[in-house]
Amino acid sequence: MRIAEKRSPEETKEIAGKIIDGTLQYEQMIRHMFQPVEEEQEEEGKEGQESFDLVELFLEESLRPELEKVADKYRDQIEASSWEEGYCPVCGKEPKIGQIKDDENRRCLFCNQCGFEWSFMRIRCPFCGNEDQQELAYFTVEDDERYRVDVCNECKRYIKIVDFRETKEEANIDIEDITTLHLDMLATEEGYD
Repeated sequence: MRIAEKRSPEETKEIAGKIIDGTLQYEQMIRHMFQPVEEEQEEEGKEGQESFDLVELFLEESLRPELEKVADKYRDQIEASSWEEGYCPVCGKEPKIGQIKDDENRRCLFCNQCGFEWSFMRIRCPFCGNEDQQELAYFTVEDDERYRVDVCNECKRYIKIVDFRETKEEANIDIEDITTLHLDMLATEEGYD
């Protein structure tokens, strides 16, 4: 909370007060974090819906160590099951970023919530399952082909993709997610969620 207080003292004080007086409930905030995007968008229009944006990062980070343990414990079983869904098999969160790996050109999706990474089809939208190549596309930023944004024109969603195969660098996906915030802004400007 100290970091939040430095950045936004009034808002932090207000949220802390709501947590103390019970207006915001910890369990409700945790449940909100795991809510699918479609349900979240439906609820945004509801009257009285609280915004948890400021504390969501802190909640995610406080849960992550325990969720990473769960991911490590079940990694082998999940990999053996050939998981093919576009959401995390450990915690159910949708990915925001992924990477192209190795000589097989595998696309791996990364869960920011628990740190789990899983293989996913290259020509398939992780959000709606669309496999129509005419509806799937990507764009890159000029002068840096290592980063791209895969988009689906059917569901209007996107995912950032990192490709360090040529440079042989080992990507830290958590850091790459932060350093590619400009791609999130570009995707949003282009009408993707």
